[in-house]
Amino acid sequence: MLRRKATKIEVKLDDKEELEESRTSNLWAGHILRRITTSFAKQMEVEVKLRLPDSAAHRKVLSLLSPFHTKTHHQRNSFYDGAAGELSSRRAVLRLRFYENSQPLKCFICLKAKAVIVDGVSRVEEDEEEVDFEVGLQCLEDATKLVDVDSRVARRAREEFGVKAGFVGLGGFRNVRNVYERMRLSTHIRRCQSLRLFGLESCLSNYCHVGGCLLIPVKKQKVDAAINQAF
Repeated sequence: MLRRKATKIEVKLDDKEELEESRTSNLWAGHILRRITTSFAKQMEVEVKLRLPDSAAHRKVLSLLSPFHTKTHHQRNSFYDGAAGELSSRRAVLRLRFYENSQPLKCFICLKAKAVIVDGVSRVEEDEEEVDFEVGLQCLEDATKLVDVDSRVARRAREEFGVKAGFVGLGGFRNVRNVYERMRLSTHIRRCQSLRLFGLESCLSNYCHVGGCLLIPVKKQKVDAAINQAF
């Protein structure tokens, strides 16, 4: 199964004052989303990411959204670069994502590329397809095996970015992602369980590193309705 995602837009609100302002007024969000979509005629995915401050806030949000819960994913994410930094030098990264509680077990390979940040808004292209779960596990154990994966996305990463000496692992993390559907919008509440980057490991749940993201499928003719519902 192949899935090629449209360009993704991410708007991140980490500043408390900015977050409070966005809660009380839809002017900021409306301005951002309208500005994002003015130059795109195709359907895209827009994410507004909010960091929840602690475990109590996380539990409260889960409780408030519980009537709209549809599924829970247990995910493992692992990231890769070319051995000579071919991807990172061009603002790209390769990711393996495992769905560890799905039946059957699933794994997706994704190339995140052409990342651009303007005025705090990140725009990135995602190219994704499903690969065999066991093949993904082998690559998780040995990143060099990625060069042999029969995958359009892996092949694109090798050829387009000139990866000659194979791939190296950058680390990754596990998270629990709860999905809620309401008013034609999808809200994902994620909690990281562990992180391993460059050989260093820590349990992020101790720090209550929780992220919520609002996924808004946007078409130009429907952007106003999406804004009014989301904010």
